[in-house]
Amino acid sequence: MRNSTKIIIAGFVLTSVTTGCGDFLSGPKLTTDPNKQTETRTPDQWFVPIQANTWFLNEGQIARTAAVWHQQMAGVQRQFSSLDIYSIGEADLETEWQSFYVGGGILDARKLQAQVTALGDRRYLGIAKIYEAWLIGMAADIWGDVPYSEAVQDVATPKLDKQMDVYAAVEALLASAIADLLQLITRWRSRKPRSESSRAAITGLSTVMCRPSRTSGTSSRSWIDLDTCWLERP
Repeated sequence: MRNSTKIIIAGFVLTSVTTGCGDFLSGPKLTTDPNKQTETRTPDQWFVPIQANTWFLNEGQIARTAAVWHQQMAGVQRQFSSLDIYSIGEADLETEWQSFYVGGGILDARKLQAQVTALGDRRYLGIAKIYEAWLIGMAADIWGDVPYSEAVQDVATPKLDKQMDVYAAVEALLASAIADLLQLITRWRSRKPRSESSRAAITGLSTVMCRPSRTSGTSSRSWIDLDTCWLERP
């Protein structure tokens, strides 16, 4: 009887061990991450993080640091008490430095540009270029010489570009963005309405004529439908 009990216990232990060593942590519900994106991002899914990151860089720690140093605010506790006496280290703005390039920075702006170029969407292409210019121009404003010509590429240690060279690149990028947006406006010319009722929006390069499409209630404000716009060049 005692031997039989030992055999039963041994069998139970063996069964438990073999069952415990099985691949019980597997299967689609355990190995598939529902938060991991597998499909290609849409342009909007690239653009929203770029917008959020740009807001963070303009309204976050950089802005607070500038406000303290310009004596718009006083730092009285925690890290702001150090800023109040102009004490700052390399790591204090490390997150902001990285955010100019990754996590909604220039890298994502370049990816958005590549995608919308393939889609033939020059409106979005111009917008993406403006955001890239905004980001790298702001980085140069803050740090002076910054990596740009070799940034977000397969270069382990990208060189520092001179601040004025970065500004020149920003001007060229903005000119390219304007060309993209004006090319879109030019396509409206074929949609020129016959109505004589029109309004003009003056730009530095041309006049965009638009016919008010409707009026909101009793207000004199007119809502402009871009499909009713055309370009009048000087």
